[in-house]
Amino acid sequence: MELNLKGKVAAITGGSEGIGRATALRLAELGAKVAICARRAEVLEKTAAEIRKTGADTLTVVADASKAGELERFIEQTVERFGRVSTSSSTTPAAPANLQSTRSTKRRGTTTLRSRCSRTCAPRAPQSRT
Repeated sequence: MELNLKGKVAAITGGSEGIGRATALRLAELGAKVAICARRAEVLEKTAAEIRKTGADTLTVVADASKAGELERFIEQTVERFGRVSTSSSTTPAAPANLQSTRSTKRRGTTTLRSRCSRTCAPRAPQSRT
């Protein structure tokens, strides 16, 4: 089965390295337009260049998605550029470094960020066609 994401828009936090990078590259290969954000511009742009090699339209936003307002700014810029967000992936660790001493704190922080990402994207997602 061939998955075709042509016309879909993916917004990925933590998209410059690791799982976020791999997710962004794969979605681009499948035809999605890809918006990625991360804190370090130079790494973000390097990943964006790799994504563009797949032929995908790409947006980069330097942002720390764990900070209030920056996730929202990322999503707003994605919608401005592409008109919508079809799917989102949050691969950013959310808990501040000084609080990441326990596994449960990391899990809680990541869950909170994923919830914020979903809430931010939901009003901008396309309506399903039935």
